[in-house]
Amino acid sequence: NTIIDPYETGLSSRFFENAKPKSKSDLVEYDFDRSPKLRVPGDWNSQHESLLFYEGPMWYQRYFSYQKREHVGGYTPFDFEVTDVIVEGENSVVVEVDNTRRADGVPSIHTDWWNYGGLTRSVELMEVPGAFIQDYSLHLAKGGNGRLIEGWVQLNGVASGLEVSVEIPDAGIYYKSPISPSGRADLSINVNDLACGKKPRGKCRDSLELWSPEAPRLYRVTITAEGDTVTDEIGFACTRKLPSAAGAHSPRKTIARCWPGQKSWAQISFASPTIRTTKQ
Repeated sequence: NTIIDPYETGLSSRFFENAKPKSKSDLVEYDFDRSPKLRVPGDWNSQHESLLFYEGPMWYQRYFSYQKREHVGGYTPFDFEVTDVIVEGENSVVVEVDNTRRADGVPSIHTDWWNYGGLTRSVELMEVPGAFIQDYSLHLAKGGNGRLIEGWVQLNGVASGLEVSVEIPDAGIYYKSPISPSGRADLSINVNDLACGKKPRGKCRDSLELWSPEAPRLYRVTITAEGDTVTDEIGFACTRKLPSAAGAHSPRKTIARCWPGQKSWAQISFASPTIRTTKQ
């Protein structure tokens, strides 16, 4: 259910509360239950003729959960934790989407692509363990000659005294690090340190195979902490000259080229990855 908001009164009228009249004299000047529906994920421009050129705020409502948060990032995905705000019974989420162009934003006032608006990604409620991996980062350490991996793992809802494990089987790495009271585990993994090979599976290598455009080597990385597991494929690369003995690629001049990617598709306007794959 959606409410168009060309005069931007939704915030002052507190649309996000999804209020209901408590009596006949109670004035609530909006009603999601009786408002038009739009497909999610999807842009609003292609779903109704009257919205083809609409630019401005649009409010979406769905029975799900409720929490006040803000995201600035266009079509990029985002997530919010709702553990502490879900109540027993019916919950509701209200999302304001605003595609208004601004001189200091992207797109700016004058642009050469269609300014789509809409809730263009799926909305899902994901269940996670009581203590879960919230974020992480792994990269080669500066000056480590491809032999030292640094990074961190941030947990949510976990007490200190536990451990985070990092496994990279193809590199023979089985590493553990304690979790601090703040839920963070700092990582410093020496690739050719045999102490990291505590499990019988595999043997630590002298260095990692570095990622390059010609040989885009990806390592399967598994991070585990207190019942939660995240698996990713990570390429380790350096942007400086390394000795060839360290397994680095020969230094060469690299020119990076890029172009703006637009997620539009004939006949269906804004296209999510799933829709594009289906059409292909």
